[in-house]
Amino acid sequence: AKETQRSEFDPPGLIVVAPDRGFLGNEETAEAFDSFAKDRNAQLVFATDERTKKTLDRAVQSLVKGGASQAVVLPLFLSPSDPRFAMVRAFLAPSPAAEPGHWPVPISVGGTFGESYLAVEVLADRFREIHNPGGRRVVVVGYGANDAESRRQMETDWQRMASKAAEGFGFESVHALIWHDLSLPEYDQLASDAQRSLQGIAQGG
Repeated sequence: AKETQRSEFDPPGLIVVAPDRGFLGNEETAEAFDSFAKDRNAQLVFATDERTKKTLDRAVQSLVKGGASQAVVLPLFLSPSDPRFAMVRAFLAPSPAAEPGHWPVPISVGGTFGESYLAVEVLADRFREIHNPGGRRVVVVGYGANDAESRRQMETDWQRMASKAAEGFGFESVHALIWHDLSLPEYDQLASDAQRSLQGIAQGG
């Protein structure tokens, strides 16, 4: 009974899952994670491709070795519609014990960073760096879509965040624009579409 009580009230192991942002971006994320993970049973995973499933498995095993009886995933994504987040959720979906990928402890997934007030505050801090903001047209640019639909959904999520962050600055307009994943074979064509959207925004469209 004492062991059960301890497992119920011990803090869960934490897995911070972040989008792959390349070497410099990942270094920045890792530095922030190191500060967060101090005195916590926590692991950092970068969402890339199919290899991410093995990385998640190693992260969970590490948490279990550290004494975790459950795990919570903290997604460091700015949009819940990011295809890389969808991939992570699919990897974490429950599976029968006989199948590979069955997790040894219960795993729950939190909301994305972009859905939190902290993300809005971080973006608002960036807006505060703009001199004489009144009347300016602002474009908030991200990337990671893998098709037209995911781009539309991500732009909707980013637009919501950007509009909240922009309140009170007096910008003429605030637009979110999402670029596609650089690894896509049709990237050049998709990038051309995004460039046309950017030109339309710049012209006041």
